[in-house]
Amino acid sequence: MKIFESVDNQYSELTQYLIQFRRERHQYPELSNQEVETTKALRAVLEQHQITILDLPLKTGLIAEIQGEPTGKIVVLRSDIDALPILEESGVDYSSKKDGVMHACGHDFHQTAALGAAILLKQRQADLKGTVRILFQAAEETGLGALDVINTGVLNDANVIFGIHNDPTLPVGVLGTKPNALTAGVDRFEIKINAKGAHAARPHDGNDPIIILAQLINAVQSIMSRNVASNENAVVSITQVHSGNTWNVIPDNAYLEGTVRSFNQAVREQIEQRFRTIIDGIKLAFDADIQLYWHADHHL
Repeated sequence: MKIFESVDNQYSELTQYLIQFRRERHQYPELSNQEVETTKALRAVLEQHQITILDLPLKTGLIAEIQGEPTGKIVVLRSDIDALPILEESGVDYSSKKDGVMHACGHDFHQTAALGAAILLKQRQADLKGTVRILFQAAEETGLGALDVINTGVLNDANVIFGIHNDPTLPVGVLGTKPNALTAGVDRFEIKINAKGAHAARPHDGNDPIIILAQLINAVQSIMSRNVASNENAVVSITQVHSGNTWNVIPDNAYLEGTVRSFNQAVREQIEQRFRTIIDGIKLAFDADIQLYWHADHHL
């Protein structure tokens, strides 16, 4: 851990230091609400630079604060710190050392960028016309980490919050921004079909859940093309389908999972309602038990 005192060399030194910090965090990723060592590493650097860390009831993650002119605005810079349950196959020399866990969404970069901003802001603390809080948020991938922060009340007096996310589609060094929402809110759905299996040669003895599954897949795709207004942006994607385990038996059950992305609450509610209506209709038509589990995101 290094404190940068040379004004002439601070940017090159800080850059190299942050690159190393980011690669270390990439090697030791932690899943949502398990970011204990990540939090310790961030805390150690912040304390070495004498940056105040707020005393908040957060299990993982933290918020640092740099106070300038007390009558100024309160600005929050937000990053996230959790990783994903993915096996890394990148081949880079700083690949994850945790089997099946990887910083595949760039949160190692996000937290490092926020840490660098905190260090530079601390050096310019006397020039600040307000207060800057640096948020290192846990559990972004579950969609619930933000609520833990909000529930502490630490954001109640904030005037503005800035968040960043890497975008591999942009050239290196280019920063993209736009008014209003930049990325969509996320909802996850699961559908479980309980029907009746049979021998493949006697399908009339059962109630084929795979046929029901196929009808559902086609029907929910009509939501975007025939129900949501053409000037709205939303996506319905089915990402997992499971049923059966052999070639000559119709199974009893089927399962599918997917996600909905939307930009406003009305469209979000419309899509969920259409899901429920479609399922109710197919349930009646095929005389099957179909359960919808809607895991609502809290971002919208």
